[in-house]
Amino acid sequence: MDKKANCNYIRAARKKRDLTQKELAEMIGVPSEYISKMERGVLGVTSDNYLRISIALGVSVDYLMTGKMLYTCNNSLNDLTAAMNRIIEKGAKDDLIDLLSAIINCLG
Repeated sequence: MDKKANCNYIRAARKKRDLTQKELAEMIGVPSEYISKMERGVLGVTSDNYLRISIALGVSVDYLMTGKMLYTCNNSLNDLTAAMNRIIEKGAKDDLIDLLSAIINCLG
């Protein structure tokens, strides 16, 4: 796993929510210095903190780790609709194909 890439995905998701490092730190119960070091790749992210960050930022853990949303049959309709809207806004054809393939697989 590429720690530098992961910290870029976390930073991007935090900034998209217009949160400061201090605000995110307060939301997940860690010192703001932890967020700063984590986003610079100085500290790794524990699995517990990945989960806390994903909940705080409203993104999936797989997005924080890979920069891509991995779609499963467990995604809620709201998650899938939000993902489709983001994909359409970005004009990301390959991501849309991944999402539609996952939906088709779930339908059976």
